[in-house]
Amino acid sequence: MAAVALEGVVKAYDGGRVAVAGATFGVDDAELVVLLGPSGCGKSTLLRIIAGLETPTAGTVRIGGRVVNDLAPKDRDVAMVFQTYALYPHMTVEENLGFSLRLKGVSRSQRAARVREVAALLDLEGQLDRLPRQLSGGQRQRVALGRALVREPQVFLLDEPLSNLDARLRSGVRTEIARLHRRLRATMIYVTHDQVEAMTLGQRIVVMNGGEIQQIDTPLRVYEQPANLFVAGFVGSPSMNFLRGRLLQQQQEPQEPQLDLGFTRLGLGKPRASSLAAQDGAELVAGLRPEDLHLVTAGAPPEAGPHLSGALELIEPVGNETFLTVRVGNVELVLRTPPQRLLRVGDPVTLTFATDRLHLFDAHSGRRVGT
Repeated sequence: MAAVALEGVVKAYDGGRVAVAGATFGVDDAELVVLLGPSGCGKSTLLRIIAGLETPTAGTVRIGGRVVNDLAPKDRDVAMVFQTYALYPHMTVEENLGFSLRLKGVSRSQRAARVREVAALLDLEGQLDRLPRQLSGGQRQRVALGRALVREPQVFLLDEPLSNLDARLRSGVRTEIARLHRRLRATMIYVTHDQVEAMTLGQRIVVMNGGEIQQIDTPLRVYEQPANLFVAGFVGSPSMNFLRGRLLQQQQEPQEPQLDLGFTRLGLGKPRASSLAAQDGAELVAGLRPEDLHLVTAGAPPEAGPHLSGALELIEPVGNETFLTVRVGNVELVLRTPPQRLLRVGDPVTLTFATDRLHLFDAHSGRRVGT
């Protein structure tokens, strides 16, 4: 396997549309990195540039330390798994798996041994004599994966390989990909718009939007320390709640900065006073994950921390948890709770949270501030 490095990669099309704007990052040998972002953000274009299916307008692509900009796809020693299975319909599973080896002139006995090895790895031994139309969607995707594996390339490139599968199959094949990566110690770059796939598969995530890289980090840090408003809103389901206001620094003790939301003032916690000192009067956006908001139980002892009062607008039970939508002032907040049986739409509720769970962003640049 080999490391991949991109330096200042740009892809611009006629008419001035820029699909990738100066992408720079590296993928270590045996690492699985996920390119995550909405449709049209440039992630698949970037993958195709690495594969050699697109030519960059500017920048350098290295695979195993070698510049590959001018190399044809077949000479880059990469294997790509596409969103569509792209199997040969008239060939059996065995023939599909061994086709690339046949083109390389590998002997029939070596080809058969390698195909059997990969089929066993993907639990396809009983399907080798079947045609693609006789397989389920999950089996077809495993054949597509196997066709890449059988080549033993330096790098595996996977372009939304699970998007055509139903939820149950996606979960199963996702698990198989993770298991394969651990077993093979392969270098993999995986493209998806599905944050669950990104969070569960990636050792690191490259978050993209509008052709630009927004953040590169581990899944946990992307979730807990989003670099800007886009990442904060895109990663997480339900999405992060946002409250926009103007920062007010308290001049007297206790020196706790507050965010004036218009309908109320929100304390941001004393520990943030020094880091926000230069932001006095600035427009900020405070973000809260749904799991960080909590209901104040009537009759319970008062809880420390800010309190927000509102009315319950929506109850969404999903089995082991319930999502509640509460209107507070002019905004709607979603919180994740254990199943709630006593609440009804229209009930007045009070919410609280720990101030250290607040994420703060500059309202104009979107960049994270104060932490």
